[in-house]
Parts: sequence; structure tokens; C-alpha cells
Amino acid sequence: MIVFGGDGRNVAPPPDASRRACWELQGEWGTFLGTPIAARWFITAAHVGGQPGDTFRLGNQSYTAILSQHIPGTDIALWRVDRAFPRWATLCEGDEVGREALYFGRGTARGLELPGKGWRWGPSDHKQSWGTNKVERVFTSKPYGGLLFATFDKNSGPDEATLSDGDSGGGVFVKSRQGPWRLAGLNHDINPGDDGVDRFYSLTGRKDELFRAALYDGRGLFLGTPETLKLLSGNGPLPTVIAAQRLSTYLPAIHKILGRPDSDWPSRPALLETRLVKRGGVALAGASAIGVAAYALYRSRRRVS
Repeated sequence: MIVFGGDGRNVAPPPDASRRACWELQGEWGTFLGTPIAARWFITAAHVGGQPGDTFRLGNQSYTAILSQHIPGTDIALWRVDRAFPRWATLCEGDEVGREALYFGRGTARGLELPGKGWRWGPSDHKQSWGTNKVERVFTSKPYGGLLFATFDKNSGPDEATLSDGDSGGGVFVKSRQGPWRLAGLNHDINPGDDGVDRFYSLTGRKDELFRAALYDGRGLFLGTPETLKLLSGNGPLPTVIAAQRLSTYLPAIHKILGRPDSDWPSRPALLETRLVKRGGVALAGASAIGVAAYALYRSRRRVS
């Protein structure tokens, strides 16, 4: 997560107990994050991939993934593990708009500064980090359904966050009216379009110098795909938009999976499970590459959903 304050990243756990409890519910799934939501299930973004037999690490414990269940028309993947978690998150049932949100990821720090605009993404080191923002609205994407939108607009203090390469799948918690934090979403992408295709920035509108960035004002830059780069202009700042896959829309499908008896599921991964498909879907999972070559790679490795 990239934030405004300090050196641009919060890699120490949050100082208060309630937020720290959410931090401790983030488990390592390859170079990404996932969140336990039931005794033997965790949830993450489908586009980050994974295979049965892979390891999910929560705290100092390792769990073996047995199988996955994908919610059609979303970026949601539920993974069953070989034994029970000691704790798990409570899912949000809706009413997210206007709520304070707490984001977790393993993305980059701030990179090169663009004066008066923000920062390019820095190098990846896969450290867990956190930040805050506010859910502004719900958006419907054709490929992925309901998304929660927030903006990197300098209105939420030094911990205000946006996403970068590697933050995919991290939990997005919102503070309920009753007080406790609830898991409301999964980090999905930045500046998404209705078509689900990644957008890049450009200084000049040229296709050979595309980049991704954390911007509080993109005016004067170009944004889009290489085929549809458009100059950003207007009377007010144009910040980066961050999107999380909304979970409340899909609670019936999620609960249907979680509600099936343990006897309906295998207790170990298939012995002959192939491992040809490696983790690394492209939205935030692999969007650090730039230029036309990067976009070609992206198009050849669309999200698995």
C-alpha cells in the first residue's frame, strides 16, 4: 500500500488493537495476501492464481490448500485448507459507502515523485503494509461485478492509501455502524474501466512509455490503454481510483460454499495435481511492467476469472 505520510508505506502493524486484529488476519498466499473467513476457508483475488498443494501462511503456521471455488463473474476465489484456522474475519453485509476502510497488501513503496501529481510505483519487496481510505461508491464492472471505489485524494490524513503492484487479494475492512471491522472487499485494481482492462498513465500520450502510479492529481497526463490514451483535464484534481471486489453482493454464493458439510470436500490435494499454471495474474499482481511489451504480456495473461 502506498500512503501519503512518512516514507510512503506502513509496514509496522497498526498501533490500535482493533486494526491490528485485522492485520493479524492477513495470511501470505505466495507473494500476495488472503483472509480466513471460516474454519477451513480463506478468500483472495482469483487473478493472483495458486494451485492445490500451495501453502497459505497465517502467523507462524502453515496450511496446505486443497481446492478452490471461484464465484463466477467476479474476482473472488475461496480456498479450502487442510486444517482449521484459529480465527477468521466476519464478512460485511453491505452499507459500505461512506465508511472508513482499512486496506492491506504486499505492494510497493512510493517510487519516483511526479511533482504536484504523486508518485510512480516503487520496486516490489512483498512486505505486508496497510493504509486507510473511504469507500465512495459502488461500481459495476462487466467482467467482475460489484466493486468498491475509493480515491487517492489527500482527504484522509497521512495514512490514506492507494494500491500498487502486489497488493491484489489483500483484505479491505470497513468499520460497521456497530463499531467492529468487517471484511468488505478484496484489492482488485486501480483506474478500472467497465471492460475490466487495465489502464496506464503516460506523460506524452506515447505508447512506448506507459507506467502505473499513485496520483492525487493526474491532470496533464494521459490515461488509458495504448489504443485509447486520453489527456486528463478539468477544473479539479483527478486522483487515482482504487477498486476492491465487493463481497456483500455475493454473500449467498459464498455462504453456499461455506455451508456445505466437511464430508463434501476432499481432505488432501489431488496426488497428480499439475502445476503448470503459476501464480501471477496481471491486474495488481503483475502490473509493474511498462510499455507496449508489458501491455502485450497483460493481454496474453488476462485474469483467470
